[in-house]
Amino acid sequence: MKKKSSFCAAGCLLLAAGAAAGIGGQKILHPAADMTRGREGTGDLTAYKWAAVSEAECETAAAAEKDGTGQAEERGDSLTERQKRILRERHLPENYRELTALQKESIRTIEELLQYLETKYDRTFVFEEYHPPSVLEPDTVSMLFREEDTGTRSAVIRRTISGKEVLITDDFPAVAAESVLEEALKAFVSENLDTRGKVFAFVSRAELEMPPVDAVQLEGRVLADACIWLSDETVSKPEAEEFADKLSEWLSARKIRGRVQVMLLGKEDWERVNSRDYARFFADDVCLFRKVVRAA
Repeated sequence: MKKKSSFCAAGCLLLAAGAAAGIGGQKILHPAADMTRGREGTGDLTAYKWAAVSEAECETAAAAEKDGTGQAEERGDSLTERQKRILRERHLPENYRELTALQKESIRTIEELLQYLETKYDRTFVFEEYHPPSVLEPDTVSMLFREEDTGTRSAVIRRTISGKEVLITDDFPAVAAESVLEEALKAFVSENLDTRGKVFAFVSRAELEMPPVDAVQLEGRVLADACIWLSDETVSKPEAEEFADKLSEWLSARKIRGRVQVMLLGKEDWERVNSRDYARFFADDVCLFRKVVRAA
């Protein structure tokens, strides 16, 4: 099947792992991760590259383009500066009429979802990744986005159209809660150990309508999984054990559900551990102390 740049024949706007797909769409693959922010992995979806989708989806999209579905021209051909920038960054025409039918539908939907989010949360967001309807989910589109300037984590918005009903969901409050929880745990480390700890948190469930602004708003509303990494240069094993006991009380007082793992590493390992590469530091021959802490 002949490709157009990093897109399938119908111009599908979709991202897949660059390492697997090959830049330029030399292979046709489904994305290496679904739109769940990497819940089974590191959560890092920022390294994804533009690539093609499955062959079946390309053929479906090509058929839609051929028979003129999508009603692209009926909605007008003006583009916002943001839409033009998105297209320009992906080496696509900034002239609306030069886009394929699916590209037009995709760039319109991206802007509509961003405007929905900005109206809902009164913040500015940046587009990262878009998934058009697929064979498995023909009525659903999903998009990865983050908050402009301050946002370092990706959130997901999904829109499903079923007949006259439109359902839109996003997990931005949960993503924002992760940052708030991390800062609260870092402050707890500093207060009790007089040192700096590395903290990585993942919120799998958040009963929040809006993003929290402080840890008080997390009380009884989140289910989290976090890691606190300490260095043996500043913390001893007995101190780490005592800290873990205090942490359990702290979690209980704030009704934080889930678990927090307290780990002690050698100085060099502590300096290397980061949110994208930390699984290997759980090994018994690396981790000097490890305790799983839950609310008492």
